[in-house]
Amino acid sequence: MTIFDRYLIRFFFKIFLICFFSFVGLYIVIHLFSNFDEILALGKREGGQLRFMQKFYGPRLLDLFDRMGPILALVAAISSFSMMQRRRELSAIEAAGIPKSRMVKPLVACCLGLVILGAVNRELWMPKYRKELSLTPQNWLDDGARHTVFLKDHLNGLLIKIRKADNEEHQYKNIIVQIPIYLSDRISRIVAARGNYVPANDQHPTGLLLEGISEPQQPWKLDSLGAAEQPVIFFSKDHPWLNGNQIFVRTHLTPEELTYGVQLTEYSSLSEMIESLQRPTQWFSRGNRIAVHSRILRPLLDLALILVTFPIVVRFTESNLLLAAINCVGAICAFQIGVMLFQTLGSLSLIRSASLAAWLPVFLFVPLSVLTWKLLDR
Repeated sequence: MTIFDRYLIRFFFKIFLICFFSFVGLYIVIHLFSNFDEILALGKREGGQLRFMQKFYGPRLLDLFDRMGPILALVAAISSFSMMQRRRELSAIEAAGIPKSRMVKPLVACCLGLVILGAVNRELWMPKYRKELSLTPQNWLDDGARHTVFLKDHLNGLLIKIRKADNEEHQYKNIIVQIPIYLSDRISRIVAARGNYVPANDQHPTGLLLEGISEPQQPWKLDSLGAAEQPVIFFSKDHPWLNGNQIFVRTHLTPEELTYGVQLTEYSSLSEMIESLQRPTQWFSRGNRIAVHSRILRPLLDLALILVTFPIVVRFTESNLLLAAINCVGAICAFQIGVMLFQTLGSLSLIRSASLAAWLPVFLFVPLSVLTWKLLDR
């Protein structure tokens, strides 16, 4: 590594850190004043404003780095090279016959390192803080509870909605279970004040033990629903181990699925996403399947974004920083629109294969990055 390489690397990380923490500061200020009353109350409860802000905004730094890391790396690389061009620092090196493609190798190495760090962040660090990332100031006081939407257990057809959930204790509140008509034409739903996720034993399979039943009325008079050998809804009339106002609901959904719902995929590691796809309890749309392939290809697409955009911006802007910024934004938008277009076409079944919809941007932009890289030496 030459002195010039070390100088360029220091320049790159200086700009990257300035951009990243400027963006983080702007995000915190906007979010803080948008939720000022809630955060003020939470600070008193959590032992101080700074302590709560550390617990709340700390994990969100990982989320912001995941979302903005490649783009800020590209901005730092373009700014570093353009500023050195503007100050004529590259003239002597170019006069010695060293091509630009060699000069920018330290910048590419830095960007590659940040792309790898982003992948590690998604797979190892963000899943550890999935609970904190899924909470907002409005539901932070629920002691780990969060709002969910209806989830469908595709093995028995039940739709389950849980208003408040605690994944650590496997306890739930305000539960609604929608019952399909082929199980019962007399009972459409079950409404319970609370419930627990209980593992299988000799008396019942894995499921939810519901208490505080408000619908249906007088559940102890009802017959269990489902096949006699494998009932789906257990009532105390047929199962004496239940109290009169208790109902047991058989479900194959995991506690994590019941708690996090659709956000389980967003903050899960790749191995957890693949495991969810292989689990028969959930039906995953084409969009979910495309998301799994996109997660696999994310580092490659992040690097392709940098390798496609950087040569174009540097080659056609020279030392004009304003023009470089405009071209950079335009190139990033064009790249992201292209990726989203293929994914949308796949979700709408206009591209028949979900995997092909995720791979098409790679087939397009990776060869394009090789072609644009040759622009540097022209």
